[in-house]
Amino acid sequence: MFFPCKKLASAAVLAAAFGARLMAQTDGVNFPEIAAPIGKIGAGFWESYWLYVLLGVLVLGLVLYIIFRRPPAPKPTPYEAAMLLLMRAKAQPEADGEKKYAERISDAVRGYIGAVCGIPAPEQTTPEFIAAAASSNEFDEASREKLSKMLKLADMAKFAKHSFMAAERDELFDIACDFIQSDNRRRENPKDAAEKKATAEENHKTEK
Repeated sequence: MFFPCKKLASAAVLAAAFGARLMAQTDGVNFPEIAAPIGKIGAGFWESYWLYVLLGVLVLGLVLYIIFRRPPAPKPTPYEAAMLLLMRAKAQPEADGEKKYAERISDAVRGYIGAVCGIPAPEQTTPEFIAAAASSNEFDEASREKLSKMLKLADMAKFAKHSFMAAERDELFDIACDFIQSDNRRRENPKDAAEKKATAEENHKTEK
């Protein structure tokens, strides 16, 4: 009945003896101190400087754009714009028809006059346009005659297609080119133009 208690008592005695022996063996021994726990890892390069990098890239892109961008093309003069339209009309396919061809020639000349003289040619009919040009001091008699003939040919192409052949097509283009080129030369050299006008008027009076 008392057997288990004796065993427990013996075990307790042995444990106490082992503990006393272990303490005696480790008495005076210095154990190394445990290092403090490592703190939180700091932010990396990109996490710290991403905003500065982004701003640098944007600034560099802006500098490169300013250096290598193409300058805007200069606005064409009324003469250049009109001649470009005439060349396009000249190159149009015949399938577009004579009416379309005449309209493009007329638009080029009327647009030129509207730009250099302030005459609202594109908004006027052909008779109104001729009247406005004839009453304007911007044109001499020769120029008015060219305008009249050109616009009559344009009307022929629009309303009498059967009478508008290849010869009339070329004539319309040539008259339009001659009018624009001569008027542009006159405006670039007003002194020479005035002398020629005076000579022409003198010759006209002499003929009379």
